[in-house]
Amino acid sequence: MISLSIIIPVYKVENYIRRCLESVIAQEDSGVEMECIVIDDKGPDNSMDIVHDVISNYHGTIDFKVVVHERNRGVAAGRNTGAKMANGEYIMFIDSDDYLKPGCVKSLLGASKDYPQADVIIGQFYSVREQKPSYDYLSSPVLYDNKEEIHRKFLRVILDCFPWNRLLRRKLIVDNQLYFQEGTIFEDVIWSYHLFDKVNAVLLIPDITYVYENNPTSAMNSTKEKSTATVRSFVFFCNEMLDQPYKGMFVDHHLYVFNILMKAIDTRMHACVTPEVSLSLNLVRNRIFRETLLSGRIFLAMFFLTAFPPFNNILRFSWFRSHFDRLGSVIRSLTLRK
Repeated sequence: MISLSIIIPVYKVENYIRRCLESVIAQEDSGVEMECIVIDDKGPDNSMDIVHDVISNYHGTIDFKVVVHERNRGVAAGRNTGAKMANGEYIMFIDSDDYLKPGCVKSLLGASKDYPQADVIIGQFYSVREQKPSYDYLSSPVLYDNKEEIHRKFLRVILDCFPWNRLLRRKLIVDNQLYFQEGTIFEDVIWSYHLFDKVNAVLLIPDITYVYENNPTSAMNSTKEKSTATVRSFVFFCNEMLDQPYKGMFVDHHLYVFNILMKAIDTRMHACVTPEVSLSLNLVRNRIFRETLLSGRIFLAMFFLTAFPPFNNILRFSWFRSHFDRLGSVIRSLTLRK
């Protein structure tokens, strides 16, 4: 039986893909049956030539499969294609410009045996740009097995919204149709929101299992022409989260949505977006303020006024942007104490 399906969408990563695949091959000593599904998303460079070269010269036990999209469809579609083809008990996504640390699979699957109740097992990742691990405070495994606690940890960004560097129980993905929203930017956000609503237990382990590379040509790096698509995606996420809120967590939930809203407003302030998308942004801004005011949470509603002119000009100050999360924490404390 295949224990793990590794899924790698490939697009315009010729400088990184060999290292990524070699890091997967290095997991062979984990002693488990693995498959690696590579999705050709029709990039313009030589990425897939490198993929075929690596695979053709590999004669080990990992079962490599290449799936070809008819046209470029984006990373969300690539992950969905791989997830629907996967046969493993667990799924693991890798961004093709990143790579696995030696012993990654052994650490994560070992943890799955020690904590069989965990649907999601997350290792630490090392950020090349920040030169530090993600959970540098973690010294031993931490299990969250209470739904309310899982919701709170996600909304307070203790549990991050990246799809990579984690084992995901395939049955959980398939049974709940937890696939990525195609045609959006930063699709990881809404996918993770729904994921952490369906899991029963999440495990964090202290092992550094993944290296995150800040690739300047990555689809995650927004350019001016993507501004409208970015704002449209953020508006969609805000409305979906407001339509399907985590129960009993109004303050944390609305602060999380507001954080996304402010990212959209900041994007609009620094780049042109279409009038239609700008209007939809104003509507969701009005919605979150109205819901908060009607709930009687005055401190929170006053904080949300920073999304309206002229108060939103405060976003032009780097001090406010850099302290936004801290200000949100203060408002949360004041609102919950009330």
